[in-house]
Formats: sequence, structure tokens, C-alpha cells
Amino acid sequence: MRTVDKTRESYLIEEFEIELDRVSELGTFVEVEAVGEVENRGRTYEKVIRFVREIGLDPENQDNNGYVLLLMKKKGFV
Repeated sequence: MRTVDKTRESYLIEEFEIELDRVSELGTFVEVEAVGEVENRGRTYEKVIRFVREIGLDPENQDNNGYVLLLMKKKGFV
């Protein structure tokens, strides 16, 4: 089992929860989620993408693999 050393800051801006993770050996990651009840997933996704762009991030620059896999890749285990 691999331990991930990270610190997390959480923010609530408008209708979005932002998690800012600083992960040892990997860098900084941002997670953005809509909060509240989701009536239409497609529209909610579009809102999140719009918000991500507004705060200066590229929604195409995503990695959903998880920190353990990223660390394993970095160290050449995968």
C-alpha cells in the first residue's frame, strides 16, 4: 500500500466547491464540483466547465487516475 502525502484546502465559491491539493512529489491539483441538487447533469457539467475556464484553468487538462497511480507512474512502476 502506498501513502500519499498531501495537504488540502477547501473553498466554496458561488455554487462550486473547490479542493486545492498539494501532493508531495507531484505538485498542485484542483478539483471543482457543483454543490447542491443536480437537476440536469449536462447543464451542471457545462456550468462547472464555464467556471473552470473563468478561474483560468483548462478543462481539457484533467487526470482522473488518482494520486497513487500518478506516483507509481512517476517512479516507473507502471
